[in-house]
Amino acid sequence: MKPATLTLPAALALCLATATPAAAHLGALSYSQLSVEGSHIFYRLRFAAHLIPGTGPAMEGKLVRADILRLEASVLEWLAGAIRIDSGGKPCSPVVADTIGPDANDDLELVLDFSCQKPVDGMSMVFSAFDDQLADYQNLVSVELGGRKLAFVLSPTSPRLQIPPAAAAGGSPTGRPASGRTTGDFFLLGVGHILGGYDHLLFLLGLLLLGGSWSRLAAVVTAFTVAHSLTLALAALGLFRLPAEPVELLIALSIVWVGSEKLRQTARDRRLPLSFGFGLVHGFAFAGLLGRSGLEGGELAAPLLGFNLGVEAGQALVLVPVLVVLRLIAAGRIRDTIERGLAWALVTAGVFWASERAAALFGL
Repeated sequence: MKPATLTLPAALALCLATATPAAAHLGALSYSQLSVEGSHIFYRLRFAAHLIPGTGPAMEGKLVRADILRLEASVLEWLAGAIRIDSGGKPCSPVVADTIGPDANDDLELVLDFSCQKPVDGMSMVFSAFDDQLADYQNLVSVELGGRKLAFVLSPTSPRLQIPPAAAAGGSPTGRPASGRTTGDFFLLGVGHILGGYDHLLFLLGLLLLGGSWSRLAAVVTAFTVAHSLTLALAALGLFRLPAEPVELLIALSIVWVGSEKLRQTARDRRLPLSFGFGLVHGFAFAGLLGRSGLEGGELAAPLLGFNLGVEAGQALVLVPVLVVLRLIAAGRIRDTIERGLAWALVTAGVFWASERAAALFGL
């Protein structure tokens, strides 16, 4: 293929790669972990530091520890107005108990101590911390209260959670507020996560580019799905985990591999074992999102199920129309030109991500 033919796909791939963060920083995702001790609610909020009002986009990635300490009073004022917690019908008052970070990825953790008037049995919370900064943020919440551990996903359209006292919850260890909504919330989280996971989608696109019968393609995608579901469950449940940095590097290399397979066009089809193997790696990346939620053991069952189903649904939303379009492309030279151009785009994006992630991993 002539170099000029590759210019547009390669340029698009490079734009996509540079627009997608190489490191696993939080972006529009944040985490809240609440634990109750008597009349105090200890609240750990982890988020991207540049979202602090007044820092502005120009300071993204540049905030350091000294900045956080200098801004502590204004941060408390911001969060006191943006996170309202009530217990017993009365508001709880926060103070900053600790600050951790920001780290190299711009992630910051704040610990707030909400003091309530009576020992906490039930509570309500309204979260609007990032309404002015982000239109589509998601806040993963875990609450440990009186032996109950509940999970929620808060967003601009769903900013409130309500946990009744244990007696009102019927003595349920999980509590009625989370039942019937946890799986659905995490399903939508999984859909959103895969739709924004360009590296995962590009790997799957590469598998489709290699062609084959419908049954062969179904087997390859199924192998990937089974593999990433397995490691997602193992890692999210804390049974086996891998560090995020080498996982992200391997994912980038998996994209280079599928693009190269199309360009080599060898007679031997190795997709089934390799899609399963790389699927195991991709599953560890998916698990990073749930692994930082503070949920563990049995309370992860419903969120894990919902999240995994959401990932599969998100894959289908993208892959089915892409596969139909690939099948409709005219046979012969035009089809080959388009598919090889897409393959070069995959290699370009994969090499860019791999070099960036390798530099971050090895401190280059």
